[in-house]
Amino acid sequence: MSWSRAYWLIAAVGALAVALSFGMHHGWSNQQTYFIHALIRFDPTLLPNDWYARGAADIHSAWSRLAALILTIHDGPEPFVALELMLTALGCLAVAWLTRALLPDPRRALPVVLGWYALAFALRTTDVMGSFLFAGYLQPSSFGEAGILCAAACLAHRRHVALSVALALGGLLHLNFLALGLATFGLAELALAPRWPALAIRPWQRELWPRLLKAFALPMLVFLWALPQFLEAAKSGSAEATRIVAEIRAPHHFRPTAALVAPLFAWQAAAWLAVLGHRLFKRRGDDDQPFLGGALVPLLAGVGGFVMLCSLLTTAVHVDTVLQLFPWRFAPLATVIASLALLGAGVQAAQQGAAPGRWAALALAVVVVGLWGVAPDQRVWVVALAGAVGGAAVVRGIVERRTPPPPAEPSTPPSARARLGPLAAPVAAALLVGAIASAAGWPLLAAFSPKIQSLPGRQRPLVQWALANTDKADVFAVPPSLSTFRMFARRSVVVDWKSAGAYGTDILEWYQRMNRVAGTKALKKRQHADQGYLRVDRARAEGLRRDYGVRYLVLEKPRPQGAPTDLGKVAFENGAWVVYDVTAPEEDAAPAAVTSP
Repeated sequence: MSWSRAYWLIAAVGALAVALSFGMHHGWSNQQTYFIHALIRFDPTLLPNDWYARGAADIHSAWSRLAALILTIHDGPEPFVALELMLTALGCLAVAWLTRALLPDPRRALPVVLGWYALAFALRTTDVMGSFLFAGYLQPSSFGEAGILCAAACLAHRRHVALSVALALGGLLHLNFLALGLATFGLAELALAPRWPALAIRPWQRELWPRLLKAFALPMLVFLWALPQFLEAAKSGSAEATRIVAEIRAPHHFRPTAALVAPLFAWQAAAWLAVLGHRLFKRRGDDDQPFLGGALVPLLAGVGGFVMLCSLLTTAVHVDTVLQLFPWRFAPLATVIASLALLGAGVQAAQQGAAPGRWAALALAVVVVGLWGVAPDQRVWVVALAGAVGGAAVVRGIVERRTPPPPAEPSTPPSARARLGPLAAPVAAALLVGAIASAAGWPLLAAFSPKIQSLPGRQRPLVQWALANTDKADVFAVPPSLSTFRMFARRSVVVDWKSAGAYGTDILEWYQRMNRVAGTKALKKRQHADQGYLRVDRARAEGLRRDYGVRYLVLEKPRPQGAPTDLGKVAFENGAWVVYDVTAPEEDAAPAAVTSP
């Protein structure tokens, strides 16, 4: 088997392992928001009195149509789980293809992509401000992340039409990726130009503009299709809505600090240290391949530079417009490129030998990543990869010293030791990473589950009762944190914490409703909403019935001591939940449905 075929076989197996390590989930986190508009496209009779489903803007309409189509084919979690696994594996293979653009020799590219897979296992592809590449459940960003990873690989291979398709498809399913992709990959394309400044009139511009047209024609068509949504978002925005989102609804996404963005800057600084050390400290006869002359530096500058600039504009200078763009969606991609730069420079040095200056730059880069780029409990993985590169260099040196010089006659077959030389470094690296990973506890074994994880068992009796005993038109008041109820029970709710909308008018409506169910006037934190809801009394329940048409009030057990219990007739109760029917007098209501805990 050739090295190229072996590379792709190992990369495919590794991609599937990475995908499975995230587990198989349905109905988790963001899905509880993104599935709502898909449900009413799938069945227009669902959620007829739900404000979010019927009143809030569907900003991911392409996703809603796709999810509704899948539900029509099979109303269950299996196709969504399978599609998420496919997109995660596709993203990993895109990284493998990008690596081959930076290091065309598969013997050098293989340890780099294996090192990145190890980082994906260990760091879970999470990055600053709650951003990530893979999450283990299907959502619009699953397509966006796969699209930008494929687009980065296409740019590195100069496949501009393919880049256009990948960016357009990813952006179609999640418009945030479209806007950020046009900016970052546009900068990277300009950085690929043979001369600077790009706006000067030069003969090479006859090549630049057709290339830009190929790369961005389709994304620009998608952008024009989505332009009304962008304009509506800008028109409906307000300072109050921005404050609610940034300070109350999702401060972990929209309130960056220097400490929170430090990992991003650490990875980028380490990548530039490795690149500069590789360029400045070069020995005569070094075979650098296109590692520095290809797309690595333009990608570092276009993607990483853009995200770092936006981070500065939201920490050193507070610009709300930049916050609304959420530029940190591209932080994981910037870290992928930075890690490939660092690993690639290390493998280059280990497999061909390097000047002391290169090793010093690499050592400093590893220190920067270890101190500021990862959490303390994840530093063992940085040590593992650094040790693997160093071990590979030692093995290469030993094999090189003990290998006899090439024979004078070309027809004489090389010795077994000479044939072992090209294999020594990647084999040593793989063995060392595997040994340290096993000692640290392989995340694949801990994370993998052959079962689809969906609705928590504690909530199943409540959802099953609602599906069997309530009408589609009934409205529920639920605890703010119970975001799974609307999706699985398929019943209208007043509000939950997860589904706040994207336009300013939707956010203001969400905040008003949240204050009503929590019994507050100026809610500040999520836990305050849950605590306030648990103390709901008859007057608040009556107000929710009158203003929002609430019939059922869902409360979680145990309730705070002294919390009111005269809220109506108990319609359902078990060891975890109690549901009150607030529409009928207690003496006229039917007996409560009670199940075992």
